[in-house]
Amino acid sequence: MTDTGNQKRHSMKKSSLTIEYSDKPLTDFPEKLINHLAERFQLKGRMIDIMCGRGEHAQAFYKLGLDAWGSDIDPAAAQVLEKRDERLVLCNVNNEALPFKDNSFDVVFCKSAIEHTHPDHLIPEIYRILKPGGKVVILTLDWYYTYRMYYIDHTHAYGCPWMKHSLMLILKTYEFRDVIVENFYYLPFTWESWWGKILCTLIRMFPYPYNDNFTNPIWKIIRFSNEVQILGVGTK
Repeated sequence: MTDTGNQKRHSMKKSSLTIEYSDKPLTDFPEKLINHLAERFQLKGRMIDIMCGRGEHAQAFYKLGLDAWGSDIDPAAAQVLEKRDERLVLCNVNNEALPFKDNSFDVVFCKSAIEHTHPDHLIPEIYRILKPGGKVVILTLDWYYTYRMYYIDHTHAYGCPWMKHSLMLILKTYEFRDVIVENFYYLPFTWESWWGKILCTLIRMFPYPYNDNFTNPIWKIIRFSNEVQILGVGTK
């Protein structure tokens, strides 16, 4: 294909971020999630959200008083992040170095993103930009429970599916310490109650069809009982 053909094909490509979030409403869930994680793991200081999407989680950190930044490949990212023009850094984390000096951040947050990347490039980059004592917080699909979800979009094709053991292994391989890896539900009533986790386990016994209904509360419980996540935390 000629250079002109390549340029034409590239110009026809729409923003995947815009397409992915076109039907997803803005909700208070990101703020609830970040409040929970920040309190549990004592997250503070300067933070960056890797592959930040709309910037909702970075903005939630900002509201908690952290010096919040976002990184994404898409120029349309971080639309809800205050001071976006100053705080959004464009980077392809699959093959580019994060454009920050060593020991730059107290917290690196990465949600629903590592499964789209080449982790043996990204994880050491995260380690490099963290300050000594800084923490990485990763959330990703657990392949053991959610293998179907791994195929819902084409960008998973060059990424890596994860289970608890593999996430723990890569964090320890790149010298993170005090590593915690556990299953996690995107349902706030499960975060502090044993009965919520039992309910999700019972719901998961029955198969469900995937759809993009993001508003019906019953469907959200069914969907996110099945879409079991992995929460991984490590300290540099």
